[in-house]
Amino acid sequence: MYQQVINSIDTGNWLNFTKLEIDELELQNIWNLVELPFNRIYLRGKWVYKIKPDINNNITKYKSRWVVKGFDYLETFSATCRPESYRLIFILVMFYKWKLLQYDVKNAFLYAKIDVDIYVE
Repeated sequence: MYQQVINSIDTGNWLNFTKLEIDELELQNIWNLVELPFNRIYLRGKWVYKIKPDINNNITKYKSRWVVKGFDYLETFSATCRPESYRLIFILVMFYKWKLLQYDVKNAFLYAKIDVDIYVE
């Protein structure tokens, strides 16, 4: 898929959003570049690209996400924010009579508690 993106007419957009994703991951300080320790295995990763259209099918956003292979970004989802957080959002929506169309937590998986070292290529 990466080669298709690089060779597409929208290469500039894809590369900009890929850089934004890399910057966000670096900002969160969630990884370190290390040599693979002896007797450890690593997981492979890949870039997943998706175009977000509006109701008229016009492009509103180019999404670029880095995922670990074997865990399909498009089909696998696990909410990792604390229930108190989204309950508060729903309470505010009801109290102020706002319309809630959708909500998304950017890089939500970064906040999940993981108590083991994971090595990724």
